[in-house]
Amino acid sequence: MLDVIGFGNLVKSYRGRKRLTQATLALDVFGDENRKGDISRIENGKAGTPQEATLQKLKAKLDIPQDAIDALRSEAVVNDAYVDALRARVFNLADSLHLTQELVTQVARRNAIASHDNFDAALAGIEEALRVTAADRAKPLSNYGEAIDQMIAQVNALNDTGDLAGGTKALDAILAAQKNKSAEAEQGVTSLLRKRVAQAVLERSVPDAVTFTLERLAREMPDRRERFAALRAEFMVWYERGRDKGLNFDLEVAIGLAKIQLSIARGPDERGNAGLEVAIALSTLGEREIGTRRLNEAVQAFETVLQDWKRDKNPYDWALVKMNMGNTLKILGERQGGTTFLEAAVDAIQSALEVWTRETRPRDWAYAQLNLGATFQVLGEHENGTSMLSAAVRANQAALTLWTQEHDPQLWAKAQNNLGNALCAIGERESGTTHLREAVRAFELALTVRTRERFGLDWGITQNNLGKALSLLGQQENGHANMMAAIHAFESALLERTRNRVPLEYAMTHCNLANAHFLLSQTDDFAKQKQHLLSSLSHVDNALEVYTPQQTPLQLAQAERLRDQVMAALAARE
Repeated sequence: MLDVIGFGNLVKSYRGRKRLTQATLALDVFGDENRKGDISRIENGKAGTPQEATLQKLKAKLDIPQDAIDALRSEAVVNDAYVDALRARVFNLADSLHLTQELVTQVARRNAIASHDNFDAALAGIEEALRVTAADRAKPLSNYGEAIDQMIAQVNALNDTGDLAGGTKALDAILAAQKNKSAEAEQGVTSLLRKRVAQAVLERSVPDAVTFTLERLAREMPDRRERFAALRAEFMVWYERGRDKGLNFDLEVAIGLAKIQLSIARGPDERGNAGLEVAIALSTLGEREIGTRRLNEAVQAFETVLQDWKRDKNPYDWALVKMNMGNTLKILGERQGGTTFLEAAVDAIQSALEVWTRETRPRDWAYAQLNLGATFQVLGEHENGTSMLSAAVRANQAALTLWTQEHDPQLWAKAQNNLGNALCAIGERESGTTHLREAVRAFELALTVRTRERFGLDWGITQNNLGKALSLLGQQENGHANMMAAIHAFESALLERTRNRVPLEYAMTHCNLANAHFLLSQTDDFAKQKQHLLSSLSHVDNALEVYTPQQTPLQLAQAERLRDQVMAALAARE
C-alpha cells in the first residue's frame, strides 16, 4: 500500500525543486498539459493510488529517489482480533469439513491481509478456500499410485499443521519427479496439476493458480483452438464465482486466464471475445477496490476491443462493449472528480441505446436506461440546477415501464431505489415537499422486495436512502415525526451496514444519524436536547474511527465539521 498523502507531498516538493508547473509535468507524464488537474489531485492525495506506470514517469521526470518512494509503501497491517473474528465465523464450516484450526488460521491470515478493509470479502475467500481443499481431499487418489498417494498425504499433513509453504514445496517436488517419468504417468501429472491449483487457492497465489491451470490445459489440449475454447470455459468458472460470491481472488485468476487467452487469439472474433472478458473482469474487480488502476485498465481494454468490433459489422456486440465501458467510466467519474469521465460515460451508454432499442432488445434497453439514470444522478451532483437529476428520473421511469414487480422483482426494486435517489436529490434543492414525498414512496416500494432476510445489504442501502429522504422532509416541515422515522431507518440500516462488512457505508450512516440527532436537538424540548447532542456526538465519533485523510479526506472534513458544531452546541447549552 502507498501512502498517497506522503507521495503527493513528495511530488509537490520535487516539482518545486525542478521549477516545473503542473501543466508542464502533466504534459510530460500524461502527454496532455490540460491534465494539470490530475497532477493537482496527486499532490493533494485525492487521486488514490497512482498507476505504477504513472508513478514511474513521475519518479523519472522529477528524479525522485526510489528509497523515498519505498519508504511510503507498507504492507496492510492485520491485527489478531481481525483474524480471530474471521476464524470464529468459519469454525463450524471447518469442523464439518474436518479441517484443522492451524490450517484455518493460516488461510484466515492470508485473506485478512488481502481484504483488510472488507470483512465480507475476506470471509468469502476463506470459505471458498476451505471448500476447495475439502473437495480436493475427497477425490480418490487411484490415479497417482501408492507411492504418490503417500507423498500427497504428507502434503496434506503439512497443510494441516499450518505450514502451507511447506506443503507447496513438497507438492512441487512431486510434480517435478512425475514429469520426468514415462508417458504412462501423464494422467497422474494432470491430476497433480489440479491439486496444485487447489494448493494455490489455499495459499492465495494468483500466479500459481493461473500457471498450473494453463499447464494442465496445454497437456490436455495441445490444439490451439481447443485450448482457446477451454480457456474461455475456465475463465467463466473463475469469473462467475468471483462475481457472484464476492471472491476477488477468483476475479484476479479470471483476469490472468483471459489475458493468456487474448495472447493466443487469432482474428477479430477471438480477439474481441477475449479482450471483452479481460475488460469486464477488470471492471468488476476495479469497482470493488479503492483507487482507479484496474478501472483505467478496463477502459483501455474496452477501447482495444472496439478496434476489432465495429458498429457496422457487429452492432449488438459493439453496443455491449459501449454499455460496459460506459459503466466503467461512470465509476471512474465518481472517484476522480469532475465531469469528464461522467460525460464520456453518458456518450457511451447513449451510443449503445442507438442500437439497443426497446423494440429490438427490450431487456438490454432497460438495463441501459438504468445505467444511464445512475450516471445522470452522479452528474447531477456537479450542477446547481436539476436538469441532470430530472434526466435521471426519466431514465429510471423508462426502465420501470418494462420491468415489473411480478416478473422482474430485483431489477424493479433497483430501479425504484435509483428513482428515489434522483427524486430525493431534486427535493433537497427545491422548495416544497412533492419530490421528497415521491422519493419516500419509491424507497418504500423498493423495500417490498428488498427485505432484510433475502437481500440484507441492499435492504440496508435502501433503508439509509429512506432515512435521508425522511430527514430532508422533516427539515422542510419542521416535522418531529419524520425526523424520528429517519432515525429509525438509519438505525435499521446499521443492522446490515456493519463496520466489518462495509466500513465506509457504516461511517456514512453514522454521520446521517449524527446529523439527524443534531437537527432534532435544535427543535425538541429543552429536556431532550442534551440527549440528542450526546447521541449525535457518539455517532459522529463512530464515523471518525473509519474516515482517514488518505482515503476519505472530504468525508473526514465533513464529519469533523459536524463534530465541532455538536461540541459548540453542548458548550452553549451548559
